[in-house]
Amino acid sequence: MDRACRGAPVGKLLPDALYVHHTAVGHLPPLLRVYEGCGRQLAGEVNGLTLVKLSRRRPRVSYLVYESFDRVAHPALQSSIVADLKGLRLHYRDYTRSANPPVLHRKERFVAEDYPARPRFARLTAREERLGLLDATTTITASPLAVTGSSRFRFPTPPPQHLQPIPPPAHVADPRQRRSPRSLTRSQATATAIMQHVR
Repeated sequence: MDRACRGAPVGKLLPDALYVHHTAVGHLPPLLRVYEGCGRQLAGEVNGLTLVKLSRRRPRVSYLVYESFDRVAHPALQSSIVADLKGLRLHYRDYTRSANPPVLHRKERFVAEDYPARPRFARLTAREERLGLLDATTTITASPLAVTGSSRFRFPTPPPQHLQPIPPPAHVADPRQRRSPRSLTRSQATATAIMQHVR
């Protein structure tokens, strides 16, 4: 799977995973589309989905919901659903109350070349690189108290209305509850069958 992620024609490759905008999943090679399909069978439909994270080293597919991807220069992560394909479990996390949630930069790398807003994303990245704002990406933050190279990375306090807590989807169990492997849904059984072909 690691080799397939490294050879993908679209997406942002990081040491742990390949990150792809949901509209670009169809541009992935067949193996990665099957891999993502396993996660989708387990997670179901994710409202407001922004990015799909394909783990390079563990059988996990994450579905990440960010605030307005096209409108906000550096969207903050709102929630995530992680489909654990080995344990056939879902893990949900809400980031809306986080003091410093992960934010996106260089957004053009997540999308396909024909994505309408891609040229605009690339221009923003080029401008920020000229100003040295992306030299240390750890300083790009959504925290209103953090020290950053530009006020554009800060949110006012309190958080905007659209960053209020998002309840987990009804089909995602409380992460404190453990589901018995014997009580598999049809989607989970399908994911298991598909994964046998991926290995």
